[in-house]
Amino acid sequence: MCLDCAGVVNGTASVDACGVCSGGTTGITPNSTCLDCAGVANGTASVDACGVCSGGTTGITPNSTCLDCAGVVNGTASVDACGVCSGGTTGLIANASCTDCLGVVNGTNTIGSSCDDGDPDTSGDVWNSNCNCVGATINCSSDAGPDQATCATTLTMAGIGEGIWSGPTQVVFTNTSDPNTTITCSTPGVYILTWTVTIPGCTASDEISVTFNSQMDPSFNYGTNVFCQNTGTTTPQTVSPNGSFSAGVGLVIDPVTGTIDPSNSTAGTYTITHSIMGNCPTSSDQQVEIVTSFDAGWSAPVSICGNASPVDLNALITGDPGGTWSGPGVIGNMFSPAGLSGILEVTYTAGTGACAESWSSNIAITSVPVANAGPDATVCGYEHDLSALVIDGQGTWSGQATFSPTTTDPVAHVTVASYGTYTMTWTVTNNGCSASDICTVVFHDPGSPISVDAGPDQNLEEQMDTHLQSSSTPGAQVLWTVLEGSGTFADPTRHGTNVRGMAFGRNVFLIHAFIGDCQSAWDTLVVNVGELFIPQGYSPNGDGHNDRFEITGMAAYPGSKLAVFNRWGQMVYENDSYANDWDGHSKNGHELPNDTYFYVLNLSGKDTYNGFVVIKR
Repeated sequence: MCLDCAGVVNGTASVDACGVCSGGTTGITPNSTCLDCAGVANGTASVDACGVCSGGTTGITPNSTCLDCAGVVNGTASVDACGVCSGGTTGLIANASCTDCLGVVNGTNTIGSSCDDGDPDTSGDVWNSNCNCVGATINCSSDAGPDQATCATTLTMAGIGEGIWSGPTQVVFTNTSDPNTTITCSTPGVYILTWTVTIPGCTASDEISVTFNSQMDPSFNYGTNVFCQNTGTTTPQTVSPNGSFSAGVGLVIDPVTGTIDPSNSTAGTYTITHSIMGNCPTSSDQQVEIVTSFDAGWSAPVSICGNASPVDLNALITGDPGGTWSGPGVIGNMFSPAGLSGILEVTYTAGTGACAESWSSNIAITSVPVANAGPDATVCGYEHDLSALVIDGQGTWSGQATFSPTTTDPVAHVTVASYGTYTMTWTVTNNGCSASDICTVVFHDPGSPISVDAGPDQNLEEQMDTHLQSSSTPGAQVLWTVLEGSGTFADPTRHGTNVRGMAFGRNVFLIHAFIGDCQSAWDTLVVNVGELFIPQGYSPNGDGHNDRFEITGMAAYPGSKLAVFNRWGQMVYENDSYANDWDGHSKNGHELPNDTYFYVLNLSGKDTYNGFVVIKR
């Protein structure tokens, strides 16, 4: 690839006599002589921003901004012999010999300095640019500017010329000699200020009137920004009582007092403006919101019985629906009197936020009367004396029977027409609440036999208690007694009862079933309680007899551990939950030879037994 000095393939750019890549695409004209602006071959002088050849051998420092001493770009001003920037735009004539306007070298009567032109009707005499002493013709007058008024506490004066301000003590001047001074006054009123001009041979004064108007404060406050429609009128507190109130359409407001009437206003957000007119009009705003009110009215029931069904509270609402309920016995919108008593306060809240409304009412829970129909009974014949318990209120019997002397007698004599099981209901009413209880009476035919079954016999191992479950003719009473052995019944009058404290060996229990003075029946139950017995040998030959090492009573000790060792102390069998299943094989499944073996038996982690057992097939 063929690149020129500018990196262009087959380009024509080349390095000129100055060693610069020029020509081709560079845009630089080749320099054959390579002279700088000072005519020096390969020199470093160049033309600066002012068009001056500087740098290199010129001895001139390049000027990048090209400003003259007056700060003018390419200006002609320069510093004269006196060190003063003159000429150009300065308006000063350059002083080549550095003499003042009186011809004194380095004298003080320089241009702009004070002098005296000898004319008493002039003032402020100075040497002008032509070294002529001139002054301004004296004008013996004062101009304090126009009268002014403000609603603020400060004003800027507009005096003319040189002078001194004066005025009452309520007015404070920032600078009394400044014709445009700022004055401050915190006390409203009209004040006269004087601007006095004093020059040689002349004193003149001018007065102006400045008015500091009273600035009224339009601030007001309703105390809150949110008003519910069901609230009364509200009047704001104001700093200044003057002015008028206004608001958007929908808000009822008194324009003089600012009193708003939420109950007659439309719900929404409004900006209320308090405006005070006069010399200093001003206003203040406050935003208020009128929020829809809610009606939490509901009609509470006079009283509810303690055993009544739950009440739907929403059905009692007379105001706005969709609210929430709270109070004892309230779950959601349901009220349950179960377990409650006395006077209870229940609250309904309609709506949410600042304008939600709550209404509370009391619900009286009336105590439920006690109804006790007395015990169930089984009798012979067609008659029975009931025995209801009277605690409070008035009770009444009901059922398929005849009650005498009346159904309101708690110990009424009841007669039925046929044998069988009857339910008698005792209903008690008190303070508008009622409760019922029943008793079941079995009327049994005296001539009908009854039966009883004590249940199956039981065989237990090392277990001194068990459960007995008998059955008999319906309505029969039972009584358990001990005929042989020992035992204590949890309830000897129940068909199903627990018995404990039995003896080892044979225990015989008798159950007697009877219906009043009618028929009776008896049955017995045998419970055998086996003691722990460890045999000293067995014959695991597969004949179905004595094929396993069976320890009597093991069933009472689940989780017992058995370990068996041969005569050399080697463990040949182990079981962490032994269930009488060792059949003469080792723990590896091999048949053990006939021999004497030694065992360690740990009963459920409690008692430990050591002994021997002989295997003989």
